Amino acid sequence: MKIRLLSSIIGFPIALFIVIYGDLLLLTSISIIAFIGLVEIFRAFNVKSMSVKVIGYFTHFIYFIILAYNQNTYMTYLISFYLLCLLILFVLQYPKFEINTILYVFFSFFYVSFLFSHIYLVRNIPEYGIWLVWLIFISAWGSDTFAYATGLTIGKNLLAPELSPKKTKEGAIGGVVGATLLACIFGYFFTVINDLNSVYIVLFAIVAGIASILSQIGDLAASAIKRKVQIKDFGNLIPGHGGILDRFDSIIFTAPFVYYVVTIFIN
Repeated sequence: MKIRLLSSIIGFPIALFIVIYGDLLLLTSISIIAFIGLVEIFRAFNVKSMSVKVIGYFTHFIYFIILAYNQNTYMTYLISFYLLCLLILFVLQYPKFEINTILYVFFSFFYVSFLFSHIYLVRNIPEYGIWLVWLIFISAWGSDTFAYATGLTIGKNLLAPELSPKKTKEGAIGGVVGATLLACIFGYFFTVINDLNSVYIVLFAIVAGIASILSQIGDLAASAIKRKVQIKDFGNLIPGHGGILDRFDSIIFTAPFVYYVVTIFIN
């Protein structure tokens, strides 16, 4: 617990600076973090073919270059190219590896690279992105903190015993309530400082409440993957937390939701 707390104390100001600064620094940081996550999930899926992994890594970096130049029209080309390359490699090296390898690598790009990138997309929303991006972290890590505290004090009924023997229904509810309250407070400052209608407080609360549920599902989804491949953690990069995917498993579920909601209702 002490190691986990220490790594959080050290990591928080660094993350704070990167997110506030935004732009290329944030995009590059997310790209590197997501790349490490891609390495972790390839290892979890036991992807051994270097040629297949190289295609996955290459697609990852091309995707973030496309984001850097805001050329979203090329996304369809990239995905098509990615899938075709994997299938061509599958044919050329048949029967060297199973079809599951192709499916794992294709899935991994969307689960890690694509979902991670929504942090940058939210931060890059004109005018209010520097505010809205914190809804992602409030919904995920705020929920996780309140869920842990609630589950520790009054948790009795297990939420998903086959996936997580420590998570409780009471903790899950506490996480949703806690994230919603934090979003209300955050929304208040957002409306006051930016001189906006107080309706955004309600919107932020609703977004955080739903995103909190998604963050918990994201956590359980990661647990399901780890149980299927029979590993405890995706990695050991972050002391006390495990790997990148162990720390950001809830974030990559909340980020897309926050992005699509706020682009509809705020922009």
